[in-house]
Amino acid sequence: MYLFLIFVFLIIEINAVTISKNWTITQGLRNPDGVYKLVYLINGKFLEENLVVDNGDTIDLTVTNKLSLETLSLHFHGIDQKTTVYMDGVSYVTQYPIIPGQSFRYYFDITQSGTYWIHSHMSSQYSDGLFASLIIRDTNDIYDLTNSQPLVQGETVIIINDWYHQLSVKQTVMLKDKIFPWYFPSYTNVLWNGQGYFNCSKYCDQNNQFETQTQNYNCETMKYPMFHIKNNVLPLRLRIINAGGGLTLIFSIDSHSIIVIAVDGVQVEHFTTKRILIYVGQRYDILVYPLRSQIKTFWMRTNTLDYPIGDTEQSLAILSYDNSTEIPGTTAWSISSKNLSNLETQLVPVSSVPKIIDLKDVYDVNLNFTCSYTEFSCAINGVSYKPSFEPIILQQYYEKEITNPSVIKIPFNRYIRLIINNPLGKSHSTHRHMRNFWILGVGKANDGNYNGQQLNYINPVYRDTIQVNEHSWMVLLFYNDDIGPITMHCHISVHSESGMFLIFVNDVKIPAPPNYYPIISNFNDVSKTNGFLDLDKMSIILLVIIFILILGIIMLLLLNRFKRAYERLW
Repeated sequence: MYLFLIFVFLIIEINAVTISKNWTITQGLRNPDGVYKLVYLINGKFLEENLVVDNGDTIDLTVTNKLSLETLSLHFHGIDQKTTVYMDGVSYVTQYPIIPGQSFRYYFDITQSGTYWIHSHMSSQYSDGLFASLIIRDTNDIYDLTNSQPLVQGETVIIINDWYHQLSVKQTVMLKDKIFPWYFPSYTNVLWNGQGYFNCSKYCDQNNQFETQTQNYNCETMKYPMFHIKNNVLPLRLRIINAGGGLTLIFSIDSHSIIVIAVDGVQVEHFTTKRILIYVGQRYDILVYPLRSQIKTFWMRTNTLDYPIGDTEQSLAILSYDNSTEIPGTTAWSISSKNLSNLETQLVPVSSVPKIIDLKDVYDVNLNFTCSYTEFSCAINGVSYKPSFEPIILQQYYEKEITNPSVIKIPFNRYIRLIINNPLGKSHSTHRHMRNFWILGVGKANDGNYNGQQLNYINPVYRDTIQVNEHSWMVLLFYNDDIGPITMHCHISVHSESGMFLIFVNDVKIPAPPNYYPIISNFNDVSKTNGFLDLDKMSIILLVIIFILILGIIMLLLLNRFKRAYERLW
């Protein structure tokens, strides 16, 4: 038996490879839906760089910051970092942010499979395009193309994200100045893999001329994003990622049923539905079976629950058979969106069920999510998060006393049950780093606080992102055998940015950082609140340099004048 296990281990080691990549982060002007704006680029590309690896591989990603003023870090959303705690990519929690001109090396092994994504964890940068998909193959998955006999005709990754026509930084400033209510800016579109359809004529006069002073755009006819399916017996696998900054999106395909096979990288028993509700940060793997129909194109739709997208409540793409380019004439499913939130509690994981022997061994943590009505501030248990100057992980490593009030100590090697109440009128898409949690129960909107309602310990959904509804509750469970700080926050970017963010720690000794991990001793030129360099200090330095240059020029001019005067005298 031991020889067999050793043989299997050697086979895995032989097949595993190191995926080495270099990403340079810059900015550039792009018009993904016709309207130009400044966006983030990876290696000069907008939403084109992605990672595809196999389970067992090693990721070796060097990220270089070539932005002018902004700092950044990259988080691998949903990836287990139990043995590589310095690689979680959270600024001021597991690393210092990457300052302009410098690099950071993310190096860790992959021990899972499924659909994940990578995004900036500084300010609201990812809302302007600083993200990518991360697909982890598994030859044992019969719906994976690496399987020897995959039961799919192919697969397509679809990243959908709400889109501003203003910079997210500007939106945040407007929110802080109370121009928008309730910390929600005005979304104008949804992109599908970096492309969207927008009616540019609303920005134009009758002569198709630039009418506003705030946006530039190309009013040529934009094309709807298009995805292709073959008309055969095998289904198409879609890996769908909601990489947005705020909007819950309802995904559907006209006339096509959807079979959910995995959520947040975790396989579930097949669940057939007409629409799926995708909260910010969540991923769904679905199967779409071809229709035996004369119709060659169908609308793919992302609707919203609460907020319009520009002047509409949906964004459209096209599912095309046989490469048809016709504009669809199909109609949407007639089903109430209010029933979609029940999907979270109906999904059943194939495995990953908690093994709780005695509920007395469960450690309860009560969390209360709130946002202020009068200022740009959200909080957990009344504390609005402010980052510590020194990353929490280094404070743990050096065994310093952690005084940040957003840090909560929990016991090691125990089940932790989070009882979350959301008494106010906005929902919060909640993400836990490092590892998934079990969803024991989720209240419907306006159910009020948790008060002993029945919970599911038998076959709860196991995922890394879930939404607590407005005026309601949810109860989550995870086993705490993680070493290092565990970040948990609302994934609606402006809510996280305004303080809905906490960190769990325990008393376990933190391992030493890897030798390539930068421990920065003099980092006083970085602002901890918005990812921008401290312009006041930069201004002082520039003024000193300019003063010295001007003084030098004056001295040279004076010396030259004295020389000529001296020559005239003699």
